[in-house]
Formats: sequence, C-alpha cells, structure tokens
Amino acid sequence: MKKLSAIAAAIILAALGWWILMDPCRPSNSEVAKNFAEVIAVMIGGYWAYYRFWLQRENEPAIGIELDYECVPNANQSLLTYFDVTLTNKGKVKAEAKRKPDKEGDFPYSDEGEDLKYSCSLLLRAIPQNIPKGEPIRWFDAEVDKKRSPLPGDIEANLIYDYERDGEPYFWMEPAESYHVGVGFVLPHGIYLAMVTFIGKNDDEFWRRTFIIQIPNQSLVAKN
Repeated sequence: MKKLSAIAAAIILAALGWWILMDPCRPSNSEVAKNFAEVIAVMIGGYWAYYRFWLQRENEPAIGIELDYECVPNANQSLLTYFDVTLTNKGKVKAEAKRKPDKEGDFPYSDEGEDLKYSCSLLLRAIPQNIPKGEPIRWFDAEVDKKRSPLPGDIEANLIYDYERDGEPYFWMEPAESYHVGVGFVLPHGIYLAMVTFIGKNDDEFWRRTFIIQIPNQSLVAKN
C-alpha cells in the first residue's frame, strides 16, 4: 500500500512538472516555485490525513474491557456477587452502543452460534466440575457449537440498563473516556466463565473478553 502511494505521488509530480515546463504561457519561475510548493503542501496534507484515518484506522472506535468482582455472604450458602465492568474508549472517535433493531424480536447481534439480547452484556456460565484433566476451557467448543448461545443454564444481563430510555439504549463514550457498568447476582460457590460483549452501532463494531472467576464457599468468605 505504501509503495503504491509513493508511486502515485511520483507520477502526479512528474505530470505536473512536465505540464509546467511545456506550457508556453507558463508564469515566471518564482510563481512556478510558489505554486509548486503549494501543490506539494496540499499533497502532503492529503496523504497524512489518509495515513492517519485509513492506514492507522483512527476513524474507527476501539473498546477496552476489564472486569472485577466482589463477593458478599448471603443466606442459603450463596454469595451476593457484584460484577464491575470497566469500558474504555481507546480510539480517536466516539463509540456508541447499538440501538434496538428495526424489527421487533430481532437481536442486537445474531449469527449461526448465538443471539445476544443486549448491546452490552455479561454472560455467566458455571464450569462443570467433571472436566477431564488438560481439557481446554472455552466458551465455544465442539459441543456448545451444536447449540445456540446463550445456553439454557447461562445467565445473561444488560450492563447498560441505567443508560436506556423507554427500553432503548442511549450509551456512548468519547475518546479516552471510561465508564463503570455493573450488575449483581446471588450465586452458589463454584468456578464460572464470564463473557463481556460490547456491540457498536455499525455492523463491524464488536468487542468481547472472556474471564474466569471463582465464587468461594461462603464459610471461607465469612472468615476473611
């Protein structure tokens, strides 16, 4: 791409120089130099804008996702667990959550393997205790791919419910802004996969991170 840009610039400059030299009505040398310098400046500015906004993709949003959680003892040997998700706009443009689809019943995101109800969601899945040693722990694997995600036992929560009007998400972040969004559940102790997904307003704006968390036994939390 860079070689093609350089070749194109050289061709344009050569054509411009030939036209100036061959034009019988060309202006004085000082005017030629001035006009030539202006053309060069415009070309450099145009290429710099192209380089920044296309080659470096500065016109596209970029989202960072972090997750933290805290467990509080609750009745019936369960724990009240609050998940604190930090969303950071690491790009140079505004990042906006996708609004509701036009058709009722459609999902903000849907493909062959999953349907997501929310533009910014937290999915929780308990990891079975009988997984063989050395078996990779993934959200999507050979067995899960045969079914649509979320699975019946998964927990799905809307992380930006505080940023909705009449059920419609109104959430955006300016460059360098960070937001804390969260949700809490009463969960039994165990090991879980937590998957956070942010869906932007355009079809190619999709960010996701998966975390592994441990909900300890209530007696251990109480001692601490």
